Amino acid sequence: EAAQVAAAWLLAAHDGTVLLLSDDVRASPLLRRALLYRRALREAMAASAEVKSKGVVTCVRARRALDGGPPAVVCIACRVKGEGGRLLGFCALNPHASGAVEFHGSGCLAIATLGSTGDAEGTMLADPQGGSVMVRPDGSLDEPRLLGPRDGIFFVAPVT
Repeated sequence: EAAQVAAAWLLAAHDGTVLLLSDDVRASPLLRRALLYRRALREAMAASAEVKSKGVVTCVRARRALDGGPPAVVCIACRVKGEGGRLLGFCALNPHASGAVEFHGSGCLAIATLGSTGDAEGTMLADPQGGSVMVRPDGSLDEPRLLGPRDGIFFVAPVT
């Protein structure tokens, strides 16, 4: 199960190749969601002239566990390169084997300047499977999301 979280982390990055066994994908809802996210993120990137001209960067932040164990939450965000680059998508993973954690947001979701989004309210992102979340300019979510043990959430910005 721990390998599933690591594979989901690799899939959340915007570049590179990740080899997975089909049996592992069939057995893991987390890996299936990570693959849907990666496909949606790549489709959004391919359709964006801004991405084609500026490129993409992946930002990673981890919140340490209070007991010194594995990180409580790992957030992987993909954004357009440059200061205040537009948020393209993100995932948040809970690598802990037995404890759930609330994800309130992350510094890697924050924007450096409000002018880059044109929206002081925040950025709306969609889950490839149907849900949505508002990310405020400071990187916090409109409402916290509960991440179960070795689980994650995945959201992609609409193509602009």
